[in-house]
Amino acid sequence: MKRIIALILICILMAGCSGTESSEAESKMDAPGGTDITLPSTLTMDATLPQDYPAELAEYTVTWITVDQENAIKTLLSEPEYEHFDYAEGDSYQINNGSQFREILNMYNKDVIHGGLAFTRYTVQNYKHERSVKNMLRTLTKDTEPNSSIQTMGCLKWKAFSDKEALDFASRDEVADEVLGTMRTLGFDNIEIESILARDADTANYNREIYNEYVNMLHLQTPEESGAPQPDTSIQVVFTTADEDYYIIMREMIDGVPITDSLEWQDIHRQNATHVEMHARYNAACSIAEIQVQQFVTVQDKRNTVDVMSPEEALQIYLDEYNKSIHLKDSRITELELNHVVIIDGEEMYTRPCWMIHVETEADYTNHITDEPMYEYKSYAITADTGVILASNMDTR
Repeated sequence: MKRIIALILICILMAGCSGTESSEAESKMDAPGGTDITLPSTLTMDATLPQDYPAELAEYTVTWITVDQENAIKTLLSEPEYEHFDYAEGDSYQINNGSQFREILNMYNKDVIHGGLAFTRYTVQNYKHERSVKNMLRTLTKDTEPNSSIQTMGCLKWKAFSDKEALDFASRDEVADEVLGTMRTLGFDNIEIESILARDADTANYNREIYNEYVNMLHLQTPEESGAPQPDTSIQVVFTTADEDYYIIMREMIDGVPITDSLEWQDIHRQNATHVEMHARYNAACSIAEIQVQQFVTVQDKRNTVDVMSPEEALQIYLDEYNKSIHLKDSRITELELNHVVIIDGEEMYTRPCWMIHVETEADYTNHITDEPMYEYKSYAITADTGVILASNMDTR
């Protein structure tokens, strides 16, 4: 009898220990307003819960912006004489001779890429070098979530480009004023600058060394290991102050709230993309050296007004969905932001206020060169009024 009682007591103690371990596997976070949110053991949160957000937002019908071509030519091209080309994306206007600059203005006015234009400018004397540096600096800049290909080249170890340093040729305020003024002249109203990255030579060269180390490791792989000899794609150029530039990221705003710039939650086909991409480059040689705008929309009519739930409620909706699955890899919530998303409903497009939750997850695979962890990135659009996690930008729920 005593043995039976002892066994029962042991079982009770073991059950109690097991329950303690389960509780410790979860973590609690204090949300504004005293709300406790429990995070599972495989999920952490670096994002800050917004405390200043509107109680309601309007939904609008929208259409792709139609950029005035003559105005764009007059605003961006430095000479009145240019060549015209007809491309699949739209009309292209180019200055290749007779100016101190080589300039290309591509209008997105056909049914391939919508709502915008692409403009680049280089000096004639240094055209090849400036074009090469532009591509290299873009390769070495981690301004968005890195994809698998870039991660292979060590970008998780790169330094972020400074958000405080002013470059010698212009201050951030001067750059912001000129870029915003030009954008508004082109007809892109209701925009804000999200960030201005100072791409300085020291940081670029630091990242270049890491990039080249990974390229060299890849290049040294034998054909038996990699399937084919790898070309040497290392960056041999040493950056100088003459190569420095600013990279300006902009957002389209409606009623003080940005339209999402995230691709990762929507339909993957470019023709159906509705996230707004908008950036510019500014350097000493050319001033505005690049403008890229895609999927910019024009607001038409108000559809209705919806209530906006709290970010805590949106986060709990995501957690409820997250907890329905077993997760073998750790994830991290990197950002939680109120956005408008643009929904495609047949021939109509309209905005919906959504809480966007951006998540980084450790991948099932590792870096095939160094065996270091790799990460995947996903965004979730949760309707701010009904709490539906939209499957894509064609989900009309």
